[in-house]
Amino acid sequence: MINLLRVVELQQILSFLNISFAGRKIDLQRRIINLLHTNYDLLSHKIREVYTQSIAEQQAQQYGPTDPKRMYSHMQMPQVQPNPAAGLPNAGQPTAVGAQPIAGVPPTGPGVANNMVPFMNPIPTHIPIHPDVRLKKLAFYDVLGVLIKPSSLVPRNTQRIQEVPFYFTLTPQQATEIASNRDIRNSNKIEHAIQVQLRFCLLETSCEQEDCFPPSVSVKVNNKLCQLPNVIPTNRPNVEPKRPPRPVNVTANVKLSPTVTNTITVQWCPDYTRGYCIAVYLVKKLTSAQLLHRMKTKGVKPAD
Repeated sequence: MINLLRVVELQQILSFLNISFAGRKIDLQRRIINLLHTNYDLLSHKIREVYTQSIAEQQAQQYGPTDPKRMYSHMQMPQVQPNPAAGLPNAGQPTAVGAQPIAGVPPTGPGVANNMVPFMNPIPTHIPIHPDVRLKKLAFYDVLGVLIKPSSLVPRNTQRIQEVPFYFTLTPQQATEIASNRDIRNSNKIEHAIQVQLRFCLLETSCEQEDCFPPSVSVKVNNKLCQLPNVIPTNRPNVEPKRPPRPVNVTANVKLSPTVTNTITVQWCPDYTRGYCIAVYLVKKLTSAQLLHRMKTKGVKPAD
């Protein structure tokens, strides 16, 4: 829940306790997480209040006013075992990055299970369907259209493996552009200049997001498995292998018809300390020569 709050909402929680709210978003999140272990009863109520207000504002903009009492009753606050030996005055002091538990980085050692309960609960169901997430522009691609705007990957139950479908349909013009801009000289591997591009990123609205794959993700387009970037090997124990941050070209599995709906099925293991988004674009792949010509056309900009 804490990771879904915006900076201004995190600052509102800290100011309620007269704690310094200067710093980056990750610093504010760490500060609140540490405070939860010492002042759970006081702080959990404020987090619920701020979270409920935030969701109500978002839903009011899209669907009209929402009854806060109904929303409040469905929310689950993580149960933290209070630490009676710790006090509030010391909680506001700056903490070293490696010294305190951070969301998404489980600590080790005896007796940490109780302290990690907050991050084992399911993500609240009131995650925005289409969050205001902005993905970083890719140098070698021009975006021609948005087929699926950034959409949250929302777990549907408590199962370890989640599966969620997404749908899109090409317009007649889009289907024609893809079909007429492909190189079929090599029948084993058809090259498309106009591509259907799939991207994953973190559910984070504070800045533009780089590509980031969810844990243990697999993707099918129209029931055909898509080739994702190979995972990067790691020797670190208990560390989820990561894939290179790249977009995925799924054009080969897309039905080039304006009368047929394409289905993208995503399977992944939810990380309850952070959320993820999926987006699908129609893009034009650029060559290095085209980029060089574009740079020359723009000319040299003054250094100031």
